[in-house]
Amino acid sequence: MNFWIIDLPGLLSAGYQSICCSCCLNLSVHCGYLSYNLTEKEQEEETSTLKKKVAAEKKQREHLLQLNQILAKQVMEKSKMVAGK
Repeated sequence: MNFWIIDLPGLLSAGYQSICCSCCLNLSVHCGYLSYNLTEKEQEEETSTLKKKVAAEKKQREHLLQLNQILAKQVMEKSKMVAGK
């Protein structure tokens, strides 16, 4: 996929065009249209790092879910106490 910036004289400043080109390049790489040539070791390290980040985020989400469940239980108990009075 190619990204183009329409060149209309006087419409975009040189600085803005530069920023747009940079953003388009970053999007291309992020979306997988372009890739950098990484060695196998670099790819493994990058994959390992991403897996660690995903595992840490998953653990954090599980912890937050547990805290949310505890809080919900406490709210239910308080509601029952208030309703009983």
